[in-house]
Amino acid sequence: MDVQQLADGLWRWTAAGAGCVYYEAPDAIVLFDPLVPAGEEEKFLRYLDRDIERLGLPVSILLTVERNERSAPVLRERYGAGDRVPTTVEAYPGEDQSAYFIRPHGALVVATVEVSPAATADLPVEIVLASNLAGG
Repeated sequence: MDVQQLADGLWRWTAAGAGCVYYEAPDAIVLFDPLVPAGEEEKFLRYLDRDIERLGLPVSILLTVERNERSAPVLRERYGAGDRVPTTVEAYPGEDQSAYFIRPHGALVVATVEVSPAATADLPVEIVLASNLAGG
């Protein structure tokens, strides 16, 4: 597992060729296309538990495509997570995938960089965070 802090409250972790995003919105902790790293489950969940307890916010899990459900069912059950889109995140549903724009960070979260809903073309994107690192 590789973890990078991209900005205050915005993290990216990669595991098994998959990219995942953690965002501390003012009204929720958001996990985009989450994947709990195999072999590091206990350590990963301990850190996530700590952050959720520290912030005291509800957890939202947002998927860019259904096949990226990955660890979402386990995390939904563990944290009582829903799929509410926080106020600082804009959702752009598309035919092949949904995109999410984290406005305070100029971050666009997509499944692959090759396909993004046309509605995102005019956004002030500073960084693109793709979930499927191998392009699939």
